[in-house]
Amino acid sequence: MALDFIAIDFETAAPRWDTVCSVAMARVRNGAIVDEFATLVNPECDFGPIQMRVHGITPLMVANAPIFPDIAQRILSFIGDDVLISHNIPFDGNVLQRVLAKYDIPIPTINTFCTLACSNLYDPALVDHRLPTVCREYGVTLAHHHDAGADTRACAKIMIAMANRMEAASIDEVAAHLHMQYGHITAQYVTPPRLSNGMPVYITGKNSMPARNSFAIQEGLRTQCPDFANEITLDQLKDGKTVAIKVSGSVLLYLTIGANTAYIKAPEVSDPAAITPRASRYKDGSHKLPVDRDFDYNRFIEMMADRAKALYEASVSLSFGCCNDFVRCSDARKCLKSDNPDYKGCQYRKNLEAGRIFYGVNRNV
Repeated sequence: MALDFIAIDFETAAPRWDTVCSVAMARVRNGAIVDEFATLVNPECDFGPIQMRVHGITPLMVANAPIFPDIAQRILSFIGDDVLISHNIPFDGNVLQRVLAKYDIPIPTINTFCTLACSNLYDPALVDHRLPTVCREYGVTLAHHHDAGADTRACAKIMIAMANRMEAASIDEVAAHLHMQYGHITAQYVTPPRLSNGMPVYITGKNSMPARNSFAIQEGLRTQCPDFANEITLDQLKDGKTVAIKVSGSVLLYLTIGANTAYIKAPEVSDPAAITPRASRYKDGSHKLPVDRDFDYNRFIEMMADRAKALYEASVSLSFGCCNDFVRCSDARKCLKSDNPDYKGCQYRKNLEAGRIFYGVNRNV
């Protein structure tokens, strides 16, 4: 057997899996990258400001790029019968399945594996398991994080380096070493890699986490923590058990820690510290999250802050009720679209006037 696989990375134009704007793949044979493919893609949809800020791809850059059906068969042929690997395969696997389904392109069964899950199992002492951190651990150069080509090459080199450390000659041997099973992409579902005992490696929903499996909780939260710049602060309340997770002084959610459980609660609409009344659309009421008795609560709180950050970043363009030009408004420290019909109801304008600026050169003021 040989260390053969395909590494892949997608970038999306909007907060939906089927909005591919960039894709890259690398073919590995006998532990070496032998072929690569990368292209921009016209997603045939509007771009989200958050996504553009993350990967730097704009509508103008993809105006003359192929649409996904034009490259779908080349992608599927490139993958062939190989194991498909990415750094967070639940994301990239769902992107591939959803965009194929969007264009009614037949979806083959593909085995998948994940360097993010592997790193967490093999290197649990790392401060986190984000791609830049794992690259540093394995001496892999990451030229430009969130560039699909750079991320794909980095993922492939991490898998190669990790296999070498394990003295594993194939992905099968890596999986056996870590007691993991492959994930699968089919026309009906995307199943992420799992532990060999059947325990999940990733959470299955926003508020659903497996009981008595602290690794699964940590890993699941970590996969939802993009590297955004906005500052999250944690304020310990009087009882020492409830934490207010805040963004620039405004409460996004409350986290209550118990002996065996954790509860998340959104601020009430009447809460003067709430960011916007619509924050509760993501955390409507209390949600019980069963955790292991020996779970590291401090680490859990930190990762919940990251999760809150991701939820906040994903919601701002919807919650502000504005013209989606809030980056320029932040730079100017004032609303630039006072003639817009939504001016009076613009939540972002109200945040600006209250001194809470989240984006652009003045973010976190």
